[in-house]
Amino acid sequence: INKNFAYYGPREIHETLIVDGKLGHLQSDIVHKTYSSYKEYFKKVKKYAALEAKEDKKRPSWIYPLKMFYIKFFLEQGYKDRYNGFKSAFLLGYYQYYKRKLMK
Repeated sequence: INKNFAYYGPREIHETLIVDGKLGHLQSDIVHKTYSSYKEYFKKVKKYAALEAKEDKKRPSWIYPLKMFYIKFFLEQGYKDRYNGFKSAFLLGYYQYYKRKLMK
C-alpha cells in the first residue's frame, strides 16, 4: 500500500481501506494465511472478538452464535470440508459467543 494514496480507516478490525486515486484489479488470488496452527488461530479469534466487542454498540441475542455456526456449516456447506469445515464453523460461532460474553 502506497501510504501517499491510501490508508486504513479508524476501525481496529474489519478495517476499510480509503484510497485517493485509481483502483486496479488483481490478476491472481491472494493466499491469506494469518496463523500457523489451530491454537494460534483460536488466540486470534479471542483477540478480535474482544476488539469488536468494544466497537459494537448492540449486544447480539444468545442465539446468534448458533445461527452463525448453522449458516457456515450447513447453508454454506462447510460440512463438505468435514473436520476443517466443522472447526471453521465452530470458531465463527465461538467468535460471536465470546464477543457477546464480553459485551455484558
